[in-house]
Amino acid sequence: MKKLDDLKKKRIKDAYVVFRGPDTAFLKSLNEDLRISSGTLKRLKKEHGWGAMREGAIAGAEKIAEEKQALSTSLEADGIDPTALLLKAIVILADAIPNAPAKSKEGCVTAMLRAIEVYRKFRPLTVCELADLAMTTPGYTPQEFVKELRRRLNEAR
Repeated sequence: MKKLDDLKKKRIKDAYVVFRGPDTAFLKSLNEDLRISSGTLKRLKKEHGWGAMREGAIAGAEKIAEEKQALSTSLEADGIDPTALLLKAIVILADAIPNAPAKSKEGCVTAMLRAIEVYRKFRPLTVCELADLAMTTPGYTPQEFVKELRRRLNEAR
């Protein structure tokens, strides 16, 4: 039987760790896309500790979702809209940058970027917003976007 190269193993591991379904569904997908047997997957999981990685990824995602929900519920109970609060913080920080001393500018930018990151966790871009962003990115055509999206989908399989 043909030996798996490191790149293929990495692709399988990355897909397995983020897959949110039973092993049997993943195996069926793997078998169709990469011609990997259940025995090979079980061996790789055991040898490289992928099961623990997957459990850790699932637990981490669940913890983040719980913390986000708890924070959102707490803020909303106090009559505060978390996304509005974050947007206000972003605007205040952006307005402060031009007048801040040099060392403070760096701190303002860092805080603003972190606020944007947190805002995106509360309100991720929709598919329509992502499409608009792709269409308005200078130097890229819709055809290039579709080509890259297809490439990444094939890579994820």
